[in-house]
Amino acid sequence: MHEEAPVWWLRVKQAAERGAEVIVLNVRPTRLDKYATRLVHYAPGKTLETALYLLNAAKVETSGIGELEYAAETVLNAKNVVAFYGSEGVTYDETDTLARILGNLLQLKNENGETHVGRVNNGLIAVWPHNNTQGAWDMGIHPALGPGYKPLKTTGLSAGEIYAGAASGAVKALYVMAADPVGDGLMHGRGKLDFLVVQELFLTETAQAADVVLPAQSWAERDGTFTNGERRVQMYYPAITAVGNSQPDWRILAQIAEKLGLGNVPFAASLVFKKQIAKAVRPYKKMDYATLSKVEKQFPDVGGEDLYYGGTSYENKNGLGEQWASTAESKNVGMFELPEIGISKPTSKLPIIRASALYTSGIMLNQTELLKPRMAQPVLHLNMADAQRLQIASGTKLRVKYNDKAVELTAHVNGHAPAGVAVMRGVPYEAGVLDAVIESLS
Repeated sequence: MHEEAPVWWLRVKQAAERGAEVIVLNVRPTRLDKYATRLVHYAPGKTLETALYLLNAAKVETSGIGELEYAAETVLNAKNVVAFYGSEGVTYDETDTLARILGNLLQLKNENGETHVGRVNNGLIAVWPHNNTQGAWDMGIHPALGPGYKPLKTTGLSAGEIYAGAASGAVKALYVMAADPVGDGLMHGRGKLDFLVVQELFLTETAQAADVVLPAQSWAERDGTFTNGERRVQMYYPAITAVGNSQPDWRILAQIAEKLGLGNVPFAASLVFKKQIAKAVRPYKKMDYATLSKVEKQFPDVGGEDLYYGGTSYENKNGLGEQWASTAESKNVGMFELPEIGISKPTSKLPIIRASALYTSGIMLNQTELLKPRMAQPVLHLNMADAQRLQIASGTKLRVKYNDKAVELTAHVNGHAPAGVAVMRGVPYEAGVLDAVIESLS
């Protein structure tokens, strides 16, 4: 978590230091292990099986046979429970199932007859990869759900299906916004696309392959909102003058919509656009400039003039934002249906998972000289036993092949990987447990 969500990592760490019980379930060791009261390391591919075992153990009285039984007992006896879940070593479909399992776990009643949903200091939080991933979901950036999570009559394609369709020719045209699938290795060139449009800040590898490139403004050149993983909507304002003829993303899309006969562009201000969002997305219904820009006294007194030193941050004068209420706060959501959960068995001799890094090479960070020394380098962490079996020494240059891709990495033989699994870091995101081939370049 310290690489994926540093702010949450610090809050969990501080909660542990104040006496909170922390349960950690993961394939590999992480910094959070040090603060765990219950720690379970499971084999790669067994994330869902482990979570389901925890749920089933919590449903019945247990006398505490192992760590998972103790963990289940801890959850049942707790007054408040917050569950974080990430995506390391699981596929997109598996993360959905994992959320359902944990959602059912939180709905079990504790000894006071209370569940852990719909109450303050309780709930489920997805460790999203970006600061506005939650906001994108809220707006309907999803193959099966529209704005406000309204089910669509016709289901679209997932990201993986889109990339596969571009390669096979099944997808004829593609519109890419704020993403570089070619540069990230998710697409091999433009594939068999007939038409490619890219809306971007930079001339990325995907943009270089496009038929049309639409220059978009960065967040620093416009106003807007971010919605974080705690469902808090926060406003931001322009910090610099817009570069060249670039325009906000929403205005570019609105102009295209106008050309398609879908209505006039609200050029007057983004205020009109925000009102349309509030109308279409139920959780945002009562939000406006006044509610989002409201400021209240905060502690610590960051930026204040008293003797307390609150750091180098500035006083918040732009608003604390507003958190939209979860469904569980107003009604009983009921237990989630779970699909049949099979046991994933990697076929390679050494399965690989991709671990997140706070700073990974990309078109945005590559422009920043200050961050270059902190950029995660492409490495493959190996356990000593596995390295000896494969005859790989620390520092060896490797080529790892998986999913029709190949990346070059440097071997690091240390304690960052448990026996029987390798951990890949400093490379673009790859979901699930990878059946890979490791070749030495030395």
